[in-house]
This record gives sequence, structure tokens and C-alpha cells, in this order.
Amino acid sequence: MTLPNEHLPLPCSLRDLVNSNFPHEEPGADATVLDTDALAARVRAACEEGETPLKVLRRQGNESDGGLPAAADASTIEWVTLAFEGWERDYPLEGSMREALRRLLPLAAAVALRDEHFFQPGEHPLHRLLDQLQASATGWQERLDRAGQMLEQRVQRGVEQALKWLEDPETDFAAVAEELAAATERDEERAARMVRRLEETEEAAARMRLARREAGRLLNQGLASYPLPAAIAEFIKGAWYDSLQLVALRHGTSSSEWREAGRITDQLMASVQPAEGNTADRSSEALRKLSADLRQWLLSLEHDSAAADDAIGLVEYVHLRMSHGQDLGLATARPIDIPGEKNDDEDGAEETRALETGQWFLLRDEEGDLRACLSLQLEEGHHLLFTNAVGLKAMDLGRSQFIDDLRSGAARHLATADTFSLSLAHAAGINDEHKLRALVDPNYVPPAETEAAPGEEDVAAAPEPDPDDRGDAGDSDREENALAAAASNADVAAATATRQAYQTQPSMELELVNSDNNSSGDSPGSGGGDGEQPPGGGGRRRRLPPGPELDVPMGAWLGFHDGETPIMAKLVVFDPRREHYIFVNRRGIALREISRSELLELIDDGLVDILETRSYFRDEVQRAREQRDE
Repeated sequence: MTLPNEHLPLPCSLRDLVNSNFPHEEPGADATVLDTDALAARVRAACEEGETPLKVLRRQGNESDGGLPAAADASTIEWVTLAFEGWERDYPLEGSMREALRRLLPLAAAVALRDEHFFQPGEHPLHRLLDQLQASATGWQERLDRAGQMLEQRVQRGVEQALKWLEDPETDFAAVAEELAAATERDEERAARMVRRLEETEEAAARMRLARREAGRLLNQGLASYPLPAAIAEFIKGAWYDSLQLVALRHGTSSSEWREAGRITDQLMASVQPAEGNTADRSSEALRKLSADLRQWLLSLEHDSAAADDAIGLVEYVHLRMSHGQDLGLATARPIDIPGEKNDDEDGAEETRALETGQWFLLRDEEGDLRACLSLQLEEGHHLLFTNAVGLKAMDLGRSQFIDDLRSGAARHLATADTFSLSLAHAAGINDEHKLRALVDPNYVPPAETEAAPGEEDVAAAPEPDPDDRGDAGDSDREENALAAAASNADVAAATATRQAYQTQPSMELELVNSDNNSSGDSPGSGGGDGEQPPGGGGRRRRLPPGPELDVPMGAWLGFHDGETPIMAKLVVFDPRREHYIFVNRRGIALREISRSELLELIDDGLVDILETRSYFRDEVQRAREQRDE
């Protein structure tokens, strides 16, 4: 679950939450505390060197007693740094745009150190400026070449204007954001005019595709019902098929002309059926009238009388053979192949309802990644047309193909609204409406915690998981497959990236621990963080997870019974910073996000079935319970 941007700006400050979520010890009594100007300068220097700001601050302070940040300032810098990392990961940009916005980290840290309004995401002018910069840069790609130069220069100019604040604190972020928004609006208007011209062309092609489908459906119904002579089948699937398409284009499929053409089609097919049980009028007069009707509606050959005569002659020859009692060689003809046939099942209905024109997506074509905007939904949403940042046609896809691409990860939605403001909230742990409400109202309890536990007799047994779907802690292939499936859901994809980031590089927390502590032989989370502090008091103890620890293996299946309907879910992601587990179903769709303490509480209440068969996992659960009791 993600926090909807409708809650921005947040109704309260995150200052206290940041300090509690990112605790740091105050420098020792003999240490020099850096003021905001010095801190901002060092953060800027660290970012230019490509290093983590707090890591550099600690190292410089410990090496030369050059000063250390106050605890609150260190918390602020860690929060802003984490927010930038999440912003870049969850709302990715390409190439030079990504590098340009990365330059704004020291600016954001410096403003946060000086201005309390920065702790209210969505409220500060710099938040709105960064939101606007990311929205403007979403559609830029190097492959746009000269067409994207104006957009690239505009974003670069906005970044440079914002960075002037470091030299001149009177810089008006709001004015820069308004100027950028006005320029972006002009670009969007130009692109919209191009899309309107494109729409006229595409709608004509869409009408042709619709006519082809409707004509094919009509004829395929008859071909499935009547066996036909080869000559009649060839006529129907050739010149007559083309003619029906023209009837649909000229008169529409709700017209009397379309119904008349359908009646003639049915009469033709019935006229060549065996006499037994055939109620069709096969008199000479009826067959002559049928030939005349066919000639009248053979629109595809109306300008070629010789070809029309040949086509009608084939039909009349079949009727002549039939009147002489000859075997017509009736056989079931293969149906007409209808390109772009609609997929009328409801699979993908949820994804379809979420589609809106103006949304940006990361797609793939023969040249690689393609950033494109959904500009048109034609044929009742069954045909989607995408344009690039300057309004030129980039790709068109059928809806079913696009839904498949979303599920497989070949396509991804690119959010553009309030992205930096949301990243600030997420970094502080406010990533859904319940957490926000709990922050505003301390008496509020999320729904998951207020549900009454059902009696044992009312708890339905969770379905046994498919053996092929069972995870194994040592089976990396299955774990990666689960993560790949979960990536089809935007929230799980983001959480997966978080987990991978923690696996591939040291966490920010560990970077801040002095090497003396690391060499003390205590493992992380083991409670051995009481080693000596480095000179000046700059180091700090490792933070321990509150309450008992529970080592749930990746890929474990759990059955949850705390809702109205029991569910079975597989663990694919654990976020160590927020201590949250994310569970998905067999298709990789996120079912539940739950904290470590909430999971233990559910296990204690008997509301979770442990479907994992490995004994060591059950031992872990028992150990966690014993620790809680103690």
C-alpha cells in the first residue's frame, strides 16, 4: 500500500518521527558541534565525491576533531539522504536527468537543517519544485536527440536556479517552480495538438479495424454453422468479406444496410445446403434474386464489372450444379483470421480500470527502453496509443498485450505527481493512510489490530500450497522467481528494490558504526552493541530491533486467519529498516504488508498457520515466543 498524494501536504510535521526513526547520540562534551552552514558545506562536498554524507561527516569528525553534527541534525541528514535514494529508485529518470536531480541532495539537506517547514512533505516550496522537476523530466530520453534538447535544457536550468540558494538564501523556489510549470504546460499543449492530429488518423484506422472485426465475426458465425462448397467459401472469404467491411464503414453495424447484407450472407450459405431438412427457397426465381442481391452489395468490385461478373458467375455455376443433382463437396471452411480480435474476458479488468490518458509508462521496443505517455484509448479501450515527450507516436498496443507486459515487467507505470514529497513521507515510515492517521491521532488503531480473533472452530484450514510453489531458504532460483513475479505490483517492486539494496551494500546504519564496534565480535542484532565509543563520542551503538527476533525464511508460506476470508501468502520481501514483511499470492500480487511485531502477535493468537515444513523455522517461531514471554 502507498500513501495517496491526495493527503499532501501532510497535516503535521515529521520532525519528531524523524528523530525517533533515525536516532543518533549527541557528540561528547569535548567534541565540536558543527553549525548548519558547516554541515551544509560538508554534505555538499560529500555528494560531489559520490559518498554517503553521514559517513563522510563521521570520518572527518573522528580523524581531525573537525566537528560532528548534533543528533537532530544527523537524523535530518540521514532522513533526507534516504528519501533521495528512494526517490531515485521508485521514480527513475534517465541519464543526464537523473544526474541533474541528484545534485539537489545537498540543497535539500541544507534547507531541511534550517527550515522546520521542510518536515511537512508537500508544504515547502522546495518540495514542490523537486516534484515539478521530476514530473518535467519523466519523459526525457537520450533517444529523443534534438527533439528533447529543449526539455533537457529547461530541467538543467531549473536545477541551476535552485542551487543558487546555497549562495543566496533569498532564492525563491516557488517562482522557479512556477516558471518551470508554465513552460511544461506550454510543451504539453503543443504535444496535445499533435496528438489531436494523430487521433484523426488513428481513428480512421480504428474504424477500419472495427469494420474488419465485425465483418469477420458475421462470416465466421455462418462458416461455423454451414458446410460449403470450396468455390462459395472462397467467394465469401474473399470479395464478399471485403464488401461487408465497406458496408460497415459506410453505414455502420447498426444500420438496416448491415442487417440486409447479413441476411443475404445467410441466404447464400443456406442455398447450397442439402435438400433434406433445408427450408431455404431454392427455386429458380429465388436464386436469380439472390444473384442480383449479391451483385448489388458486392461493393469491393463495384468499379470492376468484369471481376464482379466472374465472382457472381462462380456462385451461379454452383447453383447450376446443385440443380442437376451433382455433389457439391460440402466441407466446413476454416474461419477467417481476424487481426486484433478483442479479448472479451474479464482478466485484466483491474489493470484496465487504472489506465488513464496522460499516464507515463516505461515500455520496451526494438531499441530498448521507451518512455511513452498513454495518449489515446481507441476502440473502447482495446487499442492503446502512446506518444513521446514531444507528442510523436511512439508505440501502439492492444490492451491485452499491454496488460501482459505490465504483469511480466516489460512495462511499468511511471508516477509523476508529488514524487519527492511522497518519498520524504515514505522515508520517515509514513507509507499508507493508516500510518498517517496514527501519526495525527495517537488513539487511532489500524484495522488489522482491531479485528476480533475468530474462535478455533470458526477458523477454516488454509489450503495446502502447491509443492512446486514452496520456497526454500537455500534455493536462490525460487526466491528470485518469486521476486520477479512480485515486481508486477508497483509496491512489491519498490520493496524488492529496497531489499536488494540492503543485500548488495552496507546499510546506512552500519556505515555509521565505528570500526572499533565492528571488530568487537558482536553480530548485528545480537545485543553486543555496548562496545567502547570512539573518541569524541561520535560513534553510536547499533540499533536493535524491538522485541523478539523472528527469522522467517524467504519463500515460506503462511496461512492468515485474522480476516473474514482465510488467505495463503508467500514471503518474498523483508525490509530491515522498517521491519516489515511483504507477502504475495501465487501470481506475485501483494496480499499483505505486516510488521514483525504484528506477525508475532498473530502467531501468538493462533491466527497464522505455518505451512513451512522445515523444522528450523518452527524452532525460530518457538524461540521468538519464549523471548516475548521473558
